[in-house]
Amino acid sequence: MNSIKHLKQPVDPLRVDTRSAACLKAFRSSDRGQNGVSLVNTTKLPDSPDNKASEVRSTNYKLRKVAQEILGHHHRVHSCNKVPSYGVQKLGHSRGISKNDENRAFFHGMASCGDVHCCPVCSVKISEGRRQEVVHALRSHSESGYISLFATFTIRHSRNDSLSDNLTAFRNARSELISSRQFKEIKRKLRMTGYIRRLEVTWGESNGWHPHDHEVWFLDREIAHQSGIEFIQSEVHKLWAYYCKKHGLGEPVEGRGFDLRYKNKNGSHAVGAYLTKWGHELTYGHTKTVNGENRYTPFSMLHSLSEKYNPKISALYQEYAKAFKGRAQLLWSRGLKSRFGIEEFKDGELSERPEKVFVCNLDTQQAFSISFLNRYSSVLDYAERYSPDATLKYIDSLKSESNSILMKNFKRRRNSYVSNMELSNMLDAGIYNDYIN
Repeated sequence: MNSIKHLKQPVDPLRVDTRSAACLKAFRSSDRGQNGVSLVNTTKLPDSPDNKASEVRSTNYKLRKVAQEILGHHHRVHSCNKVPSYGVQKLGHSRGISKNDENRAFFHGMASCGDVHCCPVCSVKISEGRRQEVVHALRSHSESGYISLFATFTIRHSRNDSLSDNLTAFRNARSELISSRQFKEIKRKLRMTGYIRRLEVTWGESNGWHPHDHEVWFLDREIAHQSGIEFIQSEVHKLWAYYCKKHGLGEPVEGRGFDLRYKNKNGSHAVGAYLTKWGHELTYGHTKTVNGENRYTPFSMLHSLSEKYNPKISALYQEYAKAFKGRAQLLWSRGLKSRFGIEEFKDGELSERPEKVFVCNLDTQQAFSISFLNRYSSVLDYAERYSPDATLKYIDSLKSESNSILMKNFKRRRNSYVSNMELSNMLDAGIYNDYIN
């Protein structure tokens, strides 16, 4: 630790002198709504067609099928939505379809894998739930008259680096950073009361895996001076560079390893802009490339594989799934959720809980027909556009279609007619009773 004793002891880094206080106050008030600072970017996003959300959902179900084939039968994504949930089996809960306030339909009571990292279907529902938690916390914070900062941590990386090894070193470096005396002093001067972390990763042909942390820092102060933010960024970067080097990650370049913002160059709030981008990804789907060719997000790897199989991309996605197994999408500092009255939910609970508007229940054979024919997306489309009775009629037509296919396969004595359930399991479930009695 002697090598970092030269770091300056921070004074109040976000102090505002009296000459600029009045103009900063005017600038801040002009950028606030009635209840405080706006939480969304003011940049207008392109309008989407009416059926864009339906197309994205259909794509996500197709991508889940790709992920199931890549990750194999032993990965939990493979069983997603194929069996009733624990609540249905043991607690008497219902299985069916429900809609949220925006008329978006979802299944409930159908056991989901809850894998926010690997399942494109579960990821949408879980991520939106998590995003709304962050929005609620930020709204409560801003209505109290306080501000938040947007921080990004990243590391040096190369195409030969192991993702799992880099994530472990990244976590250890950051843990030591926030536990250090210097960082605790910075937090005290900032009046930082908590943070939310979101770990993301992309992959590029030139430099391999690129893990990075996006963080929201909650400050119990009303204003932030740009020169103070730049000072904090410089001090934290020095600490971050030291701990990265200590854990074998190499020393990040000044201005790239750590970034701290209150406002972007266009004047929008950095935290709000990020939340807008996050919501845009959920609504419009994941792009195939990221800032150029041969750069991918994990789900854009699935996009690429759905168009053309590539053993290299397949192996990369398997590496990603293994490295992120068991990792939470968001991490809140201790006590922050309770401060804003946010209830704790596991990812699986978010992906399975019913929405506010009930549509219909599904019996065992109806649920099986949807899974057997992989018509999840079309059923939800029906639920959004038509009445519950019309939706159930459509589902019953799927039941007839699946029964016809099953009968043909049963007569041919084929045990490999479908990848997601063995014939013996079908017999045990009584699916073939109508045909063999």
